[in-house]
Amino acid sequence: MADVANFPDILGFITSGERLDIGTVQAAATSLPMSVKAGKSFRLLVALQNMVDSPVEMLVALTLPAADAGGKKNKFSAKTLRISVGMQPGEVGMLLLPVASAGDTTPGALRFPISISGVKALERGGRLRTPEGGSEIYLPGLKVETRKLIDNLSKQKFVGGKKGMLGGAATLEPSVIVQPGSLTEIADFKPEYRTIWTRAELREDPLALLERYKDDITQHALISLDRTQMLAPLVEKTTTRFKQAGYVLSEVEAKLIGRALTHVL
Repeated sequence: MADVANFPDILGFITSGERLDIGTVQAAATSLPMSVKAGKSFRLLVALQNMVDSPVEMLVALTLPAADAGGKKNKFSAKTLRISVGMQPGEVGMLLLPVASAGDTTPGALRFPISISGVKALERGGRLRTPEGGSEIYLPGLKVETRKLIDNLSKQKFVGGKKGMLGGAATLEPSVIVQPGSLTEIADFKPEYRTIWTRAELREDPLALLERYKDDITQHALISLDRTQMLAPLVEKTTTRFKQAGYVLSEVEAKLIGRALTHVL
């Protein structure tokens, strides 16, 4: 099992701690945008974080409001209401679910329940993150595009949800505020899953690493950094490297370079 402290809580950073724990995954949801004019389309975003060292899969289902704020029915539509999602070990990703609204939709706030069921690990694997979400994220260690994506997502307001009774589906309930509009937008968007972070980007804060391994460093590594132990191997390595490069050092030259390297260390 990997060291759980190595896997950062990407989801918690994005959602300011909001999350729904569903066993091997954690989730939160929001809408993009949170306020939309009637007749325009919007997307519901489900952020997902795999907590284990195994691929996982789940079924995500969207329930559209039966009526708008004024009681008028069938004012929302979506190309797909159910989608299967697969994630790699430790992966953090987001599912985008497009929804269209009618131009005569009554203004008001509405909830769009999203259920997550059938969550299961496809292989045996231990936890990569603690139940609380994981360790603190080290932003400088991430790729530039990943940092930008995480920063943009963190500006949204996410909500958690509730678990079903007797192990049923868990439900997230993001809300959307519909504003007055007129024309119905023609849209044909499909659900889309995007990866936010993978274990390939795992980098830790150097200060956290120093704190974790300070005993090994002080009791073993630093003790070995003694000039009487370093000089001979450094002189030998210097002589070999220069010879490989086509330049044969004299004994005096090798020792002078070795002493300079020893002083640096």
